[in-house]
Amino acid sequence: MRSRARAALLLSGLFLLLSGLALRRWELISLLIPITVLLFLSLFLGRPPDISLRVSRSIESDRLLEGDSVWVELRILNQGRDLNFLEIVDMIPEGSVVLEGRSQFPLSIRSDEEIVARYRIRPSGRGRHRLGPVEVRWTDPTFMYSSETVIEETGEIIVLPDIHELKKCSLRPTKVRMHVGNIGSKILGAGSEFYCLRGYFPGDEMRRLNWKASARRGALVTNEYESERSGDVTIVLDARNGPGASGNGIVDAGVGAVASLSSHFLKEKSRVGAIIMGDVTRTVKPAFGRRQFHRIVDALLEVRPGEAQSLRGIWLALERYFSRQSLVIIITPLSDRATVEFAQELVRRGQDVVVVSPSPIHMEANRLDGSVPTGLAARLAEVRRSNIVEELRRYCQVIDWDPEAPLARHLMEVRGSRHIATR
Repeated sequence: MRSRARAALLLSGLFLLLSGLALRRWELISLLIPITVLLFLSLFLGRPPDISLRVSRSIESDRLLEGDSVWVELRILNQGRDLNFLEIVDMIPEGSVVLEGRSQFPLSIRSDEEIVARYRIRPSGRGRHRLGPVEVRWTDPTFMYSSETVIEETGEIIVLPDIHELKKCSLRPTKVRMHVGNIGSKILGAGSEFYCLRGYFPGDEMRRLNWKASARRGALVTNEYESERSGDVTIVLDARNGPGASGNGIVDAGVGAVASLSSHFLKEKSRVGAIIMGDVTRTVKPAFGRRQFHRIVDALLEVRPGEAQSLRGIWLALERYFSRQSLVIIITPLSDRATVEFAQELVRRGQDVVVVSPSPIHMEANRLDGSVPTGLAARLAEVRRSNIVEELRRYCQVIDWDPEAPLARHLMEVRGSRHIATR
């Protein structure tokens, strides 16, 4: 491919020739000599080589948390003749930062030689980030000719939302299932929480005998324990752009809360499902285990703020896939009355409801200019939000969350640190 430099040089030569003939100035025409020599050299040196490179990519880890970095390694094998004046460009996701090494570098490589190039990259935000393809650019020494080859060697990095440990979270389902879990129940059975003593019955396990109490009473005594069961948890994320919502910042806080709560409840051996309402409504059916956590996280990767829409999709999903015995945790900025009415209706139906509300007012406070009109508007918005929170607290538990502070701190302050579940 001929470069722009060649076209510019030809135009310059033509201009000098016409100017020299018109003005009868031979010194202008003599300037054509170096231009002509350079053009002749480009005819011999400007033949694009046959580029036969094989590129393979390895990524240190294809899953990482927001803010983490990862090493990427490129192995380049030359299967053709010697090549010089190459430039390798590994296409990285927009907004990503290369911390060490380079994703774009010059290269000279001999036949059958393999070169390894490494760089460390920090992707921008959660989601699926695509690496590649690899562009190979060649330019001749005179910069008159160039060629470009694209090698379709790609990779993917999945950036998970920031997940926090909620070791002292006091939220637990109050209605349990028959499956074994970590929720204390009023039903007696296998568990770790002591309940009472009773007389020995034939068939009782030897490890449940209380030898000290038996010695005092002169008869065998057995320990009774509270059984530990699992419960159902439904997490609803409101990622709509309603009035007063603050866009991606508040949505990212909600996504992190869903991931953290899901991880916590699944470790507690509860059955967890999710309904995510953003640009589209996504439903993750309830299930147990590590695979369920990855299903929920995969659904969270693509969450983007969407236009305010009806909550009918959530109602349909709740009716079809989710138990009425589940604990419903609604993560919402409380940007409209529809969310309030939704929570109230769930309570009227007899479900346990907890509202976790990341405050857009706290998030935007540091970005305000400090003027009197702005301060007054922020104060009015804060009063309006406080009224909604107090109204909801008459129906259910509400956690007014400042996203600048860890969610775990707010969950530790929830009243009633121990919940005894009922069947």
